[in-house]
Amino acid sequence: SNRVYKRVMHFDNRYILCENSEGLLIVDARRAHISILFDRYINDMGQGSMPSQQLLFEEEAEIDCDTAPMASEMQPELERLGFRVQKKDATHWIVTAAPAAINGAGAAESLVSIIRQIVESGGVESAGIDIRRRLALAMARTAAIEARQFLSEEEMEQLKASPYVQKCICQAKVDTNKKS
Repeated sequence: SNRVYKRVMHFDNRYILCENSEGLLIVDARRAHISILFDRYINDMGQGSMPSQQLLFEEEAEIDCDTAPMASEMQPELERLGFRVQKKDATHWIVTAAPAAINGAGAAESLVSIIRQIVESGGVESAGIDIRRRLALAMARTAAIEARQFLSEEEMEQLKASPYVQKCICQAKVDTNKKS
């Protein structure tokens, strides 16, 4: 929007509050970040494989026995996300590269988290929902800021300025001059 915001503040290390002449804009910072990352990942996946970063030290991912067959089905899509894995055995994968987008988060832990989210959401072929969209969402949830994570003013401004943040906002018509 083209509105001018007078102040930006962080409330409860969860919400970004932006005051303007019309009221108060309330943004859930984690949801906004997930939305921004999801859109970026969907776009990147549509262009082919996402950028991958070779790990300095390989990491071992332990896949749950019940999940292992489904994880194997997901392997080509996980590689499109930027993971490079070698199967040690049915339940242990060696991660040699990870999506550049996960910014130094544990590659094996991120991989297991993404697989777990896909399995919990119904598996690879769940109700016709595109696996790429579900993988992009799982990766966005894994890579996004944590709930209640402190944000600097610059980080808040970046989130607020993003065109994607409109998906996550709630425009509260609050008279900021009114005393309660």
